[in-house]
Amino acid sequence: MVNLYTCMSKVKVCHFYSGNRFGGLEKFLINVQRYSNMTPKVDHSFALCFEGKLFDHLQHLKNNVELIKLNTLSNPIKVVLAWVNIFKMLKRNEIDVLVSHEIWNYILGYFPAKLAGVNVVLWSHTSFFDYKLYKLLKYFLPQEIVADSLHVSELIKERWPSIPVKTLYYPHPSPEGVPAPKASNDIPTILYVGRFARYKGLHILIESLKYLNDLEFKLDIVGGPQSVEEEKYKIELETIIKKFNLQERVNFVGEQSDVASFYFKSDIFCHPNIAPEAFGLVFIEALYCGLPIVATNIGGAKEIFASTDKVIGKLVNPNQVEELSSSLRDMIVHSKLREEIKIYAPEVSRQLCDPLLSMQKMEDYLIRFRKK
Repeated sequence: MVNLYTCMSKVKVCHFYSGNRFGGLEKFLINVQRYSNMTPKVDHSFALCFEGKLFDHLQHLKNNVELIKLNTLSNPIKVVLAWVNIFKMLKRNEIDVLVSHEIWNYILGYFPAKLAGVNVVLWSHTSFFDYKLYKLLKYFLPQEIVADSLHVSELIKERWPSIPVKTLYYPHPSPEGVPAPKASNDIPTILYVGRFARYKGLHILIESLKYLNDLEFKLDIVGGPQSVEEEKYKIELETIIKKFNLQERVNFVGEQSDVASFYFKSDIFCHPNIAPEAFGLVFIEALYCGLPIVATNIGGAKEIFASTDKVIGKLVNPNQVEELSSSLRDMIVHSKLREEIKIYAPEVSRQLCDPLLSMQKMEDYLIRFRKK
């Protein structure tokens, strides 16, 4: 018997994104590329506006990445040229749906997609909808919006109640590796992984350590500045470290190709956002590696904690240095609790972001856009 789907053309999806930074969204796009064989009814391709780390990763996995060079929306001539190139790409590749990741690319791709008769979807990966480009949505209404968490879905429904919203969690695998064996005299390690964006609350984390001087611990900070603003923020962090004499306890590890090794050799993961993460892949990665989480009771962290009846760490209120310090103290002191969390934490991540499950849900959503 002939399989019906082998006789039907795949729905052709182009993921459109700027690609000039590297974080959770970029990891997501790489995973879509890596696990594209899990969506046999969908043909994924990619278009980026910048060359760099993301472009290289996607191109290395599969040669289906196009470059639409544009670094600003303020130059009308460059924008028109980009529109022409996007239109040609969509027609040449017979794309069924342009999935624009974040508002910048959505605004850029809207007109050429409409002119080419291509469906337009905005995939939102942010909790910050006060950005000026989002005000333009009333003129460029998407057919649908995809959100990367229930938290983001609720924000979208409040602001644009007429636009259909679908929540799809990222496909994300368990990092490869095994926990490093711990000796009884090992110093507990707190881990932070991420950009040096102020809203992530790294300054709150560092300041909270001043109340833990009676304990043995260290903090590893994995990641680095990706903009001038973040460079200035790092200088501010270094000032806080010196003010509270934390130079021997806080390590700026920098950008790392093997981030998993830091998860596996750490004891506690901390990410005290002062504004919400849309979702937060770093929480998923930490749980996969069995780390208890100390985070802020907002956004993605709150949603991940609510997804299980197991204790996976502690949530604190935003901007509360002493409360954060107290929660970190509990996790440092109670090694038995950390060991218990290590047993069941990975299952929490699998239930939310198992690659096969997440890619199948993505496929079920995208096949609706196949042209008749």
